[in-house]
Amino acid sequence: MQVVCLRVKGNFNSFRISSGIRYQRTYYIPTKTTLIGLLGSALGLDDKELQNLFSSIKTNAILDSYSGIANDLWLITKLKTRGKPESSPIIREMLFEPQYSIYYSIANSSTSATTYGHITLDDIIDAFYDPVYPLSLGRSDEMIEVKELRKVNIHPALSTPLPAPPSSANQYFKNTILPFNFKEYFDKYEHTPLRKGYTFSLPQVMSIPISFKIEDNGTRRPSKYMQVTMVYDKGVVISGREDSWLDEHRKFFLY
Repeated sequence: MQVVCLRVKGNFNSFRISSGIRYQRTYYIPTKTTLIGLLGSALGLDDKELQNLFSSIKTNAILDSYSGIANDLWLITKLKTRGKPESSPIIREMLFEPQYSIYYSIANSSTSATTYGHITLDDIIDAFYDPVYPLSLGRSDEMIEVKELRKVNIHPALSTPLPAPPSSANQYFKNTILPFNFKEYFDKYEHTPLRKGYTFSLPQVMSIPISFKIEDNGTRRPSKYMQVTMVYDKGVVISGREDSWLDEHRKFFLY
């Protein structure tokens, strides 16, 4: 299958986990809403036009590398109807120099480029070559640089023979999002010998919004959630799923 692969690099980028208030943790991998928003910026779509892309586009990202985590300190002033305003410190986690491989595919190959939400891979390529709005991942000022943009051929992971030895990298899902609870399909973890100072992060299961509803007053609210697994540097082997894809040594799902 042919998809668009976008390799990007940021300076400081963050993808807030909504459960945090004063300490706002970040996802390490941008979710579908962020990736569709990025495509919408390139195409020049407004919030309402953007909604069509959630069903017509499949996407995902792989975290290729990052240089560290920074904490961004803000002082927020809360205005009250009664009494004096209050100041509250907020800390937001930010990824320093993250680099991602982002994939976009057309969910229905019969769609055309006649209306918003029905676009071709060539439309996506053209949009990122000449974006209507600045390209950012995270907040609006968290800009990214496009390092590479091209069509690539990806293959069903199960139809691609795995080379020996068994510890070969393309067995494992790493630094990406699995669009399901991995515990239902978990086989094993990647074996990584322990050494002094070595740390790793186990997969995390969480619910994320994958589409939004725009209310009459312009407020954007989540309309649909999905249970996903954030897989980090501790690779996992998944069994019983036949819808994963392979691009060279990168193994991932589109959702």
